[in-house]
Amino acid sequence: MGDERMIYRCGILAERLRSLGQAVALEAANRDSRPFAVVADETLKLGLEVEAAVEAVRFPGLGPRPAADTGFLAAIAESARSLSLLAINGAIESINSRGGAAVAICVDGIREAALELESLCAGEAHRGPGGELPAVASPSLASTARDYMLAFSAGGRRFLENFGYLREVMRYSYAASCLEGTTLRIRGHAWPFIDLAAALGPALGPAVVPGEDRDVLVVRASWEGSDGREYAVAVDRLGAGAILRPRVGRHVEPRAGAPFAGLVRECWAASDGSQFLFLDWPRFLA
Repeated sequence: MGDERMIYRCGILAERLRSLGQAVALEAANRDSRPFAVVADETLKLGLEVEAAVEAVRFPGLGPRPAADTGFLAAIAESARSLSLLAINGAIESINSRGGAAVAICVDGIREAALELESLCAGEAHRGPGGELPAVASPSLASTARDYMLAFSAGGRRFLENFGYLREVMRYSYAASCLEGTTLRIRGHAWPFIDLAAALGPALGPAVVPGEDRDVLVVRASWEGSDGREYAVAVDRLGAGAILRPRVGRHVEPRAGAPFAGLVRECWAASDGSQFLFLDWPRFLA
């Protein structure tokens, strides 16, 4: 654990998160926006969590100290995971509500903090989306462009979705407790639930283990939810680095033999020779 530089960086991150939370709270009040108020509250909460973990190491006599067998990284791992999903949800709200430059700049800051905390927990230097698509290195949400994509995977396959089709993301562990058969009921919403890896068939990989470490997308059947249909989709774990803004997407046909007949509305070639798929969500329930 004894990496003083890492602890110092986390302390700076905690201060940044508190400042960002206050800035988003001000914008939420000016706009009377409940979604942005939630983002503000969660940002402040996570900033305090990281700060508490830092202080528990720096001043062990003033509060509970992380157990020796878990260490400092384990103490902040859950905060890092939550911050990554918050960054994506903040981006969804900023882009789809046209929240304005001030909100977008605040959400950019949350996303950069999430990327840094992710890299600290992984013990790696910051890395972007891996060069899978020709993308703007750090796409600012303050841009007037609206072609932001979320990259995700399931069953060994990679997918993209435009933010105009996204409502929110959440932890699978949270969603699973609200599942009633094939319906996910949360906060007054009832969404048909799809486990993407299982829906695409066993050819994609091993069977899905209930309760494994995954995330859930709530996707819309049509652009910006114009027809009201939405679905909850279990995917592999998401991170703040999954937000992309491709410069160009080269359209190709899905490879022969792929088990996606009738399920793909678009397919893009990745720079490493693989493919990113845009799925036709309603067909999974047809």
